[in-house]
Amino acid sequence: MPKKDTDGFRYTKEEAIEIFATEFQKRIDNGSYAYTSAIDDTKVYGWYSQESFEASLKILMTDPYSSERLARTFDIYRKTGNIGVLIGEASIWLSMDGDKGNEKIQ
Repeated sequence: MPKKDTDGFRYTKEEAIEIFATEFQKRIDNGSYAYTSAIDDTKVYGWYSQESFEASLKILMTDPYSSERLARTFDIYRKTGNIGVLIGEASIWLSMDGDKGNEKIQ
């Protein structure tokens, strides 16, 4: 695992996104629970639409720093290097219909 920089980060934002996208894509390709449960949960809550899910997935895989919640989660990963926690949090975010879920719950 890389050493931490002076700000306490192991990875740059770009490295974190690339590492995550590679790992999460493996889970998508393998039909992993982290991915399939996100789809199932949005259907259970009645939030699922293919377009909305794909839009959230695109944000997650390419621009997570555009989401305040994902940005915090990715920064935690950049400090700890714990990809499992990041994948779990990403799955929860997807299952909540991305950032739109926060608005729906309130």
